[in-house]
Order: sequence, then C-alpha cells, then structure tokens
Amino acid sequence: MDRSRAFTLIEILVATAILALLAIMAYGSLETIIRERTITRRRGHELEALQMTMLLMSQDLAEAAPRPIRASSGILKPALHGGRGEPGPLLVLTRDGDADPADAHRSDLERVGYGLVGHHLVRFTWPVLDRAVPAPPQRDTLLHGVRSFRVRFLGPAGHWHHHWPPLDVPPAADLNHRPLAVEIRLRTRAWGRIQRIFELP
Repeated sequence: MDRSRAFTLIEILVATAILALLAIMAYGSLETIIRERTITRRRGHELEALQMTMLLMSQDLAEAAPRPIRASSGILKPALHGGRGEPGPLLVLTRDGDADPADAHRSDLERVGYGLVGHHLVRFTWPVLDRAVPAPPQRDTLLHGVRSFRVRFLGPAGHWHHHWPPLDVPPAADLNHRPLAVEIRLRTRAWGRIQRIFELP
C-alpha cells in the first residue's frame, strides 16, 4: 500500500501561519536591533560633542590672556568677564592662540565667549579684539538640548562669585584681574546635570 500522500489544506494553512509568525518575530528583532543601533549612534555623537565642548572650554581658559579689549562703543572691557545677568554670552575672555609656524613667538589673540542661543550652547569668536565698529562674532554650535547654562568664578579670597569682575569691585579697578577658577554648570536633555571646574593659569 502506498503510504505517500499530499499535504492537506489544513496542514498548508498551519505551516503558512507558523512561517508568518516566525517572519513577524524576525522582523521585530531586526527592528529592535536597528532602533538600538540608531540610539547608540546618537548617544555616541552626543558624547563626542560633550567631550569636544569640555576640551574647547579647557583650552580657552588655559590660554586666558590678560588683555582687555575696547568695544566699538569705546568702553574698555575686562580681559575676562561674565556671569549672571550679563548681556550676550555668559562667559567672555581673551585667549592666546598658538605661536606662528615660523616660531617667531607671535601670538594670535582672539576674543571668545560661551552662551545659550535657544537651547543650544554656542561658542562665539571675535578675531578682532579692539573694534572700531560693531562686528558680529562667528557662532559655532557645540551642544543641543541645553536647558540651562550657569557660570561661577572663584576669587582670590576663596569666595565664589556669580559675576566677574565681582560686583563690589569698581569696573576699572583692574581690567586684567582674573579669577582663580571658573565653574561651569550645564543642564542638558541627554546627560542631565554637568559640573566642571577649570583652573586658570
């Protein structure tokens, strides 16, 4: 007796249902892998941006130069200033650039600043220090999703100030006067609260 027989319709339907279920499970797993890879890549970019921001701040403050500037209004501005209630960037300073390639010991001074534009942390650059006319700075966005940005300054007496120069010091007392350290506080969507203290030379 020939025992071979064709598949019944029910068997075909059951097999098709099983294959469809396996395909759905495989697609779900693939979708999860792609989503996790996208999240990992985004977090990697966010971490890279944060590290670059901290590096730039560290380099700028390490190269802080005792060089006041004259604004287009004719008013002398301190070598480093900023803090709570400051119009424009929250931290502004003159930094000493690298010596020129010919090793002539020539420094390229530039004015840099940090501030919030919307929810973006921006680095401002003014290549010209003393400006006869108003000159808009170059803007480079460093971080996105920044909810708050605050700065404090450590004075020579060991006290923290929310403004520099301190409000109890006459504006023209010492335009080269710099704090011992600058504390940066960020509150970001990606990393929460971030606090760094940079010691000045």
